[in-house]
Amino acid sequence: MRQVQGEDATSPAPPSARLRILAAQTALGAAKVVLDTGHHPALLKDAVTTPAGCAIEGILELEEGKLRVTLIKAVVKATQRAKELAYAE
Repeated sequence: MRQVQGEDATSPAPPSARLRILAAQTALGAAKVVLDTGHHPALLKDAVTTPAGCAIEGILELEEGKLRVTLIKAVVKATQRAKELAYAE
């Protein structure tokens, strides 16, 4: 992360493009670890966070904002709509 921040000043890519790449690479890396290990994401989260660390602070903020609930509801709604569309034919 620090390397990416330092490169922002010298990179020809706009900051928003670099942030998109960073976010995509982070998601890709996380997905790869889940697929490669077969472990549940919660176990992996516990393995890489410390009780007073930066990552857990960010995760706690997401949890307080009910991100997980919002994501679950979005998947449920999309699934329901896909079923409606499939049976409408």
